[in-house]
Amino acid sequence: MDLISIFDEQYMALKRENCPQAILDIIFKSKNEVISQAQAINIENGNIPFLPVLSANLLFPDKQFGRDIEMIDENEVYFIYNVNHHDFSNRPMQFTKKNHTRARSRDANPG
Repeated sequence: MDLISIFDEQYMALKRENCPQAILDIIFKSKNEVISQAQAINIENGNIPFLPVLSANLLFPDKQFGRDIEMIDENEVYFIYNVNHHDFSNRPMQFTKKNHTRARSRDANPG
């Protein structure tokens, strides 16, 4: 599957799960940057090229969440790259700002 199809599939999955439109807009506008970044790195065989990371604060703005690990900016969407799916088994995924990029709403125009 090509990177554009993977991005589109992830976007549609979030849309089907009723992700807020404001977040979907940020993700959509970051499409060109995410695809470029993924093309520029060596994606290991079997790894997921990229995944959007949505903070709980964006999805549930009226709730307070504790912090026991280094967190991303609580009001932004990030993408992580070259993700081994085993990282999600039996423990929460932990990452630092070294292996992700922030989605910016100015990167592309929807439509």
